[in-house]
Amino acid sequence: MDIDRALVEEIRGLAQAGATASDILRLIEKRMGAVRTSFRLFAIVHFQEAFQLSFVDAMRIGAADVFPGGAMTSNELDAQMAPILKTRDPD
Repeated sequence: MDIDRALVEEIRGLAQAGATASDILRLIEKRMGAVRTSFRLFAIVHFQEAFQLSFVDAMRIGAADVFPGGAMTSNELDAQMAPILKTRDPD
């Protein structure tokens, strides 16, 4: 899977501006529309690239309830990911 570098930079910028993980997931979903059937993997890869997530943190993204079978609510996801999005220096 090719990484969309412009999207990675946008994700970083959104997080720096205060966007939550669920806000960013909705943006990715909207951008993809029906084009990609691998939305979950695409989102995980781009979050991982943007924030250098550990495997465990990346799996939190994949557990979001925006995905089929996802059990983590937006509030739970945002609470768990907020410290990472606010403190990770992507460079």
